[in-house]
Amino acid sequence: MTGPNRRGDMAVGYCETTGKKRYASRKTARFTARETRAGDGRGRLSTYVCEDCGSWHVGRLPAPVVRGVKAREDIVHWRAS
Repeated sequence: MTGPNRRGDMAVGYCETTGKKRYASRKTARFTARETRAGDGRGRLSTYVCEDCGSWHVGRLPAPVVRGVKAREDIVHWRAS
C-alpha cells in the first residue's frame, strides 16, 4: 500500500461528477474508511466503485439501505464492491 500524501490522506484526486475523493484501490479506500470511522465515531462507512470515474470512494450508507428498505445497488452512483 502506498503511504499518505502531503495532506495525510491517500486520495488521488476528486471525482468530477460526485466531488468525492478518489482512491486508486479498494485497499486504500477501506483503510481510509476504517481510520475515519475510528476517528469520528459516527458509524459505518462503505467503500464502492464509482460508475462515473471508475475509482473507489468512501461514504456513509444511505438511510434506506441502513433501514433495509433498499439495496445499496439500487441507489444512484452506488455499485456493490
